[in-house]
Amino acid sequence: MFEGSAGGLTKPVEGFHTGGFNRNTWGVAMIGNFDDVAPTPIQIRTVGRLLGWRLGMDDVDPRSMVDLQSAGSSYTTFPGGAIARLPAIFTHRDVGNTDCPGNAAYAVMDEIRDIAAHFNDPPEELIKALEGGAIYQRWQALGGMNSALGAPTSPEADAADGARYATFAKGAMYWSPVTDAQPITGAIYEAWASQSYERGPLGLPTSAEIQEPLQITQNFQHGTLNFERLTGNVTEVVDGITTPLATRPPSGPTVPPEHFTLPTHPIT
Repeated sequence: MFEGSAGGLTKPVEGFHTGGFNRNTWGVAMIGNFDDVAPTPIQIRTVGRLLGWRLGMDDVDPRSMVDLQSAGSSYTTFPGGAIARLPAIFTHRDVGNTDCPGNAAYAVMDEIRDIAAHFNDPPEELIKALEGGAIYQRWQALGGMNSALGAPTSPEADAADGARYATFAKGAMYWSPVTDAQPITGAIYEAWASQSYERGPLGLPTSAEIQEPLQITQNFQHGTLNFERLTGNVTEVVDGITTPLATRPPSGPTVPPEHFTLPTHPIT
């Protein structure tokens, strides 16, 4: 892995991989001669997952089409200023005077695009591991993959005092025999997390978010968190005393792990 010929960790990276189209693109090289011999299955899978990860950070569908403006040069068939309509994942030969990546590699591009498009899908075994549990049932009732939580990113795991939880792309779900399964997301989740989750002073959530005109409220075992719509601030209310809380900035997109350790049986 390398950054490119310009840019850096804190700047947009520009490579020198495809003459005329080095801007607004991200290059991947498969090492080998693929004129007649296809890339190995692990090469195809790795390239697909790498591109799925990178395009996912910018919400680009790997199977979509994009318009890119050519910078020109002797390396490309598109004159400077011309707009090229290209697949989001395209090859060197699509814009350049070259046979790269070779006929055998070019033939598997749709397979690579398909792998990339499914990169952020939760693994089948993870969803199956959650099935039958109270957390899974509540997640499905909220809309499943289309819910405010999004896709699951972990199996169920133990929390404090016999509780269980699972994490999702946009939050988490906590269950206990007393509180049932309750989702938690957004700024309220961040504020609660900053106080050590269920081990903190508030304990477990006892409700989902309650949407009110000026604020979003969520109840916990020992208090309440309120997200003020106008200011974006979160306040804690315990025993009638209101305390402002500093929330953590939103985290960046997470990369789903390749493998999961599955629980034996979800709580039902």
